[in-house]
Amino acid sequence: MSATPKLKDWQQRRGTIIGITTKELGAPRIVDRSAFQAELDALLVREKAHTREGDAIAAARGRLPMVEIDATTILIGPRGPVTLLDAFEGRRQLIAYYFM
Repeated sequence: MSATPKLKDWQQRRGTIIGITTKELGAPRIVDRSAFQAELDALLVREKAHTREGDAIAAARGRLPMVEIDATTILIGPRGPVTLLDAFEGRRQLIAYYFM
């Protein structure tokens, strides 16, 4: 006995959709749950290593030495040239961006 028309139509559409998805759109292959879980577990190991390396890099950046800058260095502000010391305007911290 052949498949019902609805089931047969669905199987044909499914084959077409999967074929288009994987071939034309470059989607990943379709696998069973255990194969997916194995690849996910391997990826999580890599992601954890990546996170640890990023944390180590950030910590190393925080330990970089500081560079002393001459307080009479001239900056160009919205009101024209000003020394670095004057740019602080009595504040303890200053955020300055260097553009080219």
